[in-house]
Amino acid sequence: MKRLSLFTAVCFGLFLTACTQEQVVISKDDLRKEFVSLNQALRSLDTSEPSLAEIPFGENYLKSRHQLLKRGMAQMEDSELNYLMISERFPERYLPWPIQSDLDSVVVSWPESKQNEWFTFVLARLKNAQESKIRLSSLEQRYLVQFLSKWSLASVEKVELLNYLNDYKPRTRLGMDQLPNGSEWYQSKLNYFGGSVEKPLNWMQLLTIKLGESDEVKAIALDYQNIKTSLTEQFLALRCKPQDGVDWQYHYVHLVNTATNCSFEMTKVERQYWLTLMLLDVGMHYQGWTTQLAEQYLRSRIDGDDEIIEAILQHVSVYPASVFVFWGSL
Repeated sequence: MKRLSLFTAVCFGLFLTACTQEQVVISKDDLRKEFVSLNQALRSLDTSEPSLAEIPFGENYLKSRHQLLKRGMAQMEDSELNYLMISERFPERYLPWPIQSDLDSVVVSWPESKQNEWFTFVLARLKNAQESKIRLSSLEQRYLVQFLSKWSLASVEKVELLNYLNDYKPRTRLGMDQLPNGSEWYQSKLNYFGGSVEKPLNWMQLLTIKLGESDEVKAIALDYQNIKTSLTEQFLALRCKPQDGVDWQYHYVHLVNTATNCSFEMTKVERQYWLTLMLLDVGMHYQGWTTQLAEQYLRSRIDGDDEIIEAILQHVSVYPASVFVFWGSL
């Protein structure tokens, strides 16, 4: 009986120890640092040579990211953490080379053996994605082909990936609607950035009413050729103090908190501009607008040259729904 009691006491002690270890408190600042470290290859915040903690979107990376999100959500309420956790349900892992990431400059700095490991991984991921009817957009395909074509490395692995991409059949539209569960994925982004659980069609109606019969407006002054930084983030940086976040896509800036905690007045032109991009966003990602239709709509609303029009389409394609952080300011 004494042995049983001792065994029970030891087990209970170990259980309490395990629970204590699982409940180690992590500050928001430390959580952010861990995300920055994990995503060093995707987004490097310093000028030193980035280290490779885990291959982005590899199994170890996905497990580490999931655990970080769980730790954060267990200890703090944060819309961004919840949004990123929801995003794990969707096919992001099969699209391992995001064109808005820093991977194109980072991979070059890796040893050749690591570069070839990366090429092999990307090729395998894209082949698996095709089996699940997950395809790159034509923009993503074109960007990666151009980058790989300029790369001096002539390894078998790089050439194999480049040949695959050259023969690749991308999605016919730039929006998310052609991805499996793309509409649901887009809805989660609208909910997060827009701060409201509205269906895309409801958003379309609201935006159409707000825009009314407004005249064509000038494209506001932003760095349109910089696909690495969203137009939303660029505009907020001019007006607001950035709030720390954990999403590498937006340079670890919490866009929602930044917009919410910032008080500024938009000009009429700025309001019309962002409303136009919001309607374009819903059209491309939910209604399945073709590139031609999206371009025609944009030209009818925005006074800008061909390069700016094309760049806006690319930004809206790469950063779905992010423009909706401005809804509360309109």
